[in-house]
Amino acid sequence: LLLFRGWGNFFLWQSVFLLFFRSYTDVTCYNKLYTLIMMYEREAAHEIRGAFSTSEMAQFFGITKEGVRFMEKEGIIHAIQNEKNGYKYYDREQVISLQRIRSYRSLGFSLDEAKQMLSNTNRESLLPQIDQKLNELAKKEAQLREMQLLLKRQREATQLVVEGCEFEITKNLPIIFFPRTIKEWAAPTTVGPWLRAMPSVMMFIYVDANGIQKRGLATYEQNINQHNLMVYPAMIRLESRPCIHGALESPTYEKPNIQSIFDWAKKQHISLTGELFCVLQATYYRQPQEKWTIHEIYAPICK
Repeated sequence: LLLFRGWGNFFLWQSVFLLFFRSYTDVTCYNKLYTLIMMYEREAAHEIRGAFSTSEMAQFFGITKEGVRFMEKEGIIHAIQNEKNGYKYYDREQVISLQRIRSYRSLGFSLDEAKQMLSNTNRESLLPQIDQKLNELAKKEAQLREMQLLLKRQREATQLVVEGCEFEITKNLPIIFFPRTIKEWAAPTTVGPWLRAMPSVMMFIYVDANGIQKRGLATYEQNINQHNLMVYPAMIRLESRPCIHGALESPTYEKPNIQSIFDWAKKQHISLTGELFCVLQATYYRQPQEKWTIHEIYAPICK
């Protein structure tokens, strides 16, 4: 081990000689020897001014040593090899490079994008890259807001059922309704984009004034442009108007007890159009083979 580390340190060899012949059975002798060797290693490392080992780099950035070696393999950082001990070290410039890469990664840039940002020699070229990332983040922010809204609606509908709350008068938002006829459902180019936009697109039941029920997909009007959805002649646009709003649950393959809505409206002396809009909000199992569905209900009020 000592031969491998070199012949250049006379003080080290002298200390080893004295310690060994002093007492080869003394355990503290070997502890001191190990300490001397570690001191020699640190001395060799600091001959490269401001250099850090792979372990130190890993500790600085909270990654593994394999992660540091991967960054070197990708050409992001470059090691300096100490000729005395063969170890690799990284100077302060490599620390800064790795810090900048990790900073770009935390801002949402891919590794390739971060490398490109790091190697830019023209500051003007940074602007379009930053603008593109800002646009991507704005879209993600809008998606997160939409997800929060949908989750809140689902929670509110579930809470109404759990707490047994009565109905209320509210306004439903304009909705584009897509009747799910067999012909339309069999056309992937028509239905596919709508299915891929779930959960912004919801499962929906529409009952007209004559009691005819249609099942299909629906979404709020503002989602049409956001998800680049096509609107077809077969779709129905529901106008925003005062409604009785509430939530009902029923076995998944059975109709909810919509009569309770009409009974409540009668007590409140409210006339309904006879239409119903039911949005599927949640499903759960009461028993292993007993699936139930929670519907958010809108019943339009006569003008």
